[in-house]
Amino acid sequence: MKKIVLSAALLVGLSTGAFAQNMESVIGCWTMSSKPGEAIQLNRSGDFMFSDYNGKTRAFETMYGTWTLSGKTVTLQYEDRPRQRFTLTKTKGGWALTKVGGFWFAKAQPSDCRSEM
Repeated sequence: MKKIVLSAALLVGLSTGAFAQNMESVIGCWTMSSKPGEAIQLNRSGDFMFSDYNGKTRAFETMYGTWTLSGKTVTLQYEDRPRQRFTLTKTKGGWALTKVGGFWFAKAQPSDCRSEM
């Protein structure tokens, strides 16, 4: 009986540790090398800013909202549009946020977001 309880406690500890590691990996600046100027800043407080190029207006716009992490899924809940889901992936070069349709954001330096937003 003690072995089962200990195993369960270890599993909870591991999953909590993995979640904390993923959370720290998500917080920060994300950029798209294929689309210069597009960047997402995910803040520790749970809000975000997304600098996105609008093809209709041919100008950058900044969108705001909140974000959550569930497993390896990062969800952006915008103030004025439907939410988006990205998958957090560990790559050889670091961390990436990916989404169907070819959206690929790489973890960047904080200055990469500040200069663009």
